[in-house]
Amino acid sequence: VSLDDFKDKLTNYGSQREQIRLLPDAEDIGIIRVDTKRLKEVIAPSPAACLEKIEELLPQLAAQKQKSILDEVNSANNRLNKKPETVEEFVSLLGFIAGLTQEKERMETDFEELKAHYSLMDDHQVQVASIDRAAYQMLVPEYTQMKNILELLDSTKDEDMGKWSARLEEDIKAFHDKVESLKTSAEDPTLLEDHEFLDGVMGVTEELKQQSNVLNAEAKKNQGFQQVFGQQVERYPILEEVVGDINLKAGMWEARRDVTTITESWKEVLVMEMPVKDWEAQVQKWFKTATRAERELPENPVAPKLREMAAVWKDLIPACGDLKNPSLQERHWEKLEGIVGFRLERDPDTWEEPFTLGSLLSKNIMNFREDIQRVSTEATQEGVLEEMLGKVKGAWVNAEFTLSNFKDAKDVFILAGIDEIQALLDDSMVTMGTILASRFVAGIRPEVEKMEGNLRSLQNVLDEWLNVQKNWMYLEPIFSAPDIQRQLPAEAKMFLDIDKGLKNIMKKVSENPNCMRTGTQPGQAEQFAGWNDILEKIQKQLEDYLEFKRMAFPRFYFISNDDLLEILGQAREPMAVQPHLKKC
Repeated sequence: VSLDDFKDKLTNYGSQREQIRLLPDAEDIGIIRVDTKRLKEVIAPSPAACLEKIEELLPQLAAQKQKSILDEVNSANNRLNKKPETVEEFVSLLGFIAGLTQEKERMETDFEELKAHYSLMDDHQVQVASIDRAAYQMLVPEYTQMKNILELLDSTKDEDMGKWSARLEEDIKAFHDKVESLKTSAEDPTLLEDHEFLDGVMGVTEELKQQSNVLNAEAKKNQGFQQVFGQQVERYPILEEVVGDINLKAGMWEARRDVTTITESWKEVLVMEMPVKDWEAQVQKWFKTATRAERELPENPVAPKLREMAAVWKDLIPACGDLKNPSLQERHWEKLEGIVGFRLERDPDTWEEPFTLGSLLSKNIMNFREDIQRVSTEATQEGVLEEMLGKVKGAWVNAEFTLSNFKDAKDVFILAGIDEIQALLDDSMVTMGTILASRFVAGIRPEVEKMEGNLRSLQNVLDEWLNVQKNWMYLEPIFSAPDIQRQLPAEAKMFLDIDKGLKNIMKKVSENPNCMRTGTQPGQAEQFAGWNDILEKIQKQLEDYLEFKRMAFPRFYFISNDDLLEILGQAREPMAVQPHLKKC
C-alpha cells in the first residue's frame, strides 16, 4: 500500500466521520419528525474505527522504515569515520565507498519516502511515539553527515591514493625481506639429514608450510592492491621457488612417515582382502615423491632411503595383487609354489600362519613379482579361453536333431532342418580353432582337444549320414518294387540290410535327439561311410542293369532312369506302360 493510498483513506474516513458528526439529531419533514440520533450512533463507529487502525499502523510502518535506514546510515558512518591503518583497510574502504555510491540513489529515495511518511502523519495529526520521533530527528543529521563524509573522501581520493600507493611499495619491500627470511629457513641443512625420530623435523616443515601459505596469500593480496592503484603487477618467482622447495621437503618427510606407519597396518591384512588399487595408488605417490625429491633436492640420504622403502611395496603390492586373481586354479597355485619355493596356504582351516601381506613380505615374495605376474596372466587368459569353451559346450547341451516322417510313414524318420545345426557346428569349430591357436591353451589343452574331437566326429558323421540318407531316399521306392527285387536280388538284399540298419538308427535318434550323444557314437562315421560305399555299388549295378535293358530295347534311351525303373517295376502290368510310350 502506497502513501497516496493511505492519504486517500485518511481523507475519506475523516470526511465521513465529520459528515456523520454534522448530522442533526432530528429532521422535520412536513408534519413528520425523523429521529436520526439512532442512525448516527450506528454508523459513526465505522469510519472512526478505520481511522484508528490506520493511525495505529502508520507509526509502526514509519518506525520499521526509519530503523532500517538508521541502521544502514549508522553502519556507513562508522565505517567511513574509521581511519584506515593498512593498505588492505584502505582498499577495503574504497570498495565500500564504491558500493555505497551505487546505493546512494536508492538510499536517497528511501529517505525522501520516510520524510513524506512523517509529513502525512503530521498533516493528519497522527500521534507518533516520542521515542520514534526522536529517532527520526536523529536520522536527519546522521544522513547528512554520511553524505558530507562521502563528498570529503571523494575530494581527497587522489591524495589518499598517492599516499597509500607509496605505502604499498614499502609493504612490498618488506614482503621481499619476509620471502628471503623464509628461503633461509627452508635451506636449513638439517631438513635433509636422516632422523631417527621424525616429529621434530616434521614440526619444522609444517611450520614452514604454514608460513609459505601466509606469504602466498599476502602475495596475491599485494597483486590485487597493485591493480587497484594502477601499478604494474609484480610476480614473485623466488616465493614460488621457496614454496615448491618447502612443499617438496614436507611431502618427502610425510611420505617417509607414512611408508613406515601406514604399511605397519597393511602387514596385518589378508591378501585376499587387500584393496589393491588404492594401495598401489598410495605407493605410487610415495615413489613419485621420492623420485622427485632425489632429482630436485640437493644430494641427501633421505630421498634415496624413501625410494628404497617405497620400491619394496611397489613390487610387493602388485605381486600380492596377482595372487588375488580369481582365475587362479589349483594347477596355477602349484606352479606358483614351485616358483617361490614355499607353500602358499590360503585356507584358514589349514594354514600355520595367516595368509597376510606381512607373511609374504617376510618371505620376500616381491622378488618373484615377474614370475607371479606371468602365471596370473596365464590364469586370466586361460579363464577367458575356458569361458569360450564353456559357451561352446553350453550351446551343445540342448542342441537336438530335427526329424520328420518319411512319406508319412509313422515309424520311419529322416533328418530335417539341419541348417541350424550345421551353422552352430561351423561357429563352434571356428571358436575351437581360436582357442587352440592361443598360446595360453596349454593348461586346458586336453579338455579343448576332447571337445574339438567331438565336434570333428560329429561333422564327419553328419556328412556321411546325410549322404546315406540322400541315397537311401532315392533307392527306397525303387527297391520297394517286387519286380526290381526279383531282377536285382543281390542288390536288393544289400539295400534292405542298410534300410533296416538306418531305420533302427533313426528310431533311436527319435527317442534321444541330442546331437552330441547320438552323433558321436564310436564307429558311427565308419558305419555310414561303409553304407555309402555299398549304396554307390548298388547305384552302379542299377545303372548297369538299366543300360542292359536299353541295349535290349534302344527306344528306352529316350526316357529317364526314373521312368524306365517305373516301367521295369510294373513289367507284369502292360497298361502301366502306356503313359510312357509317347516318350519313346
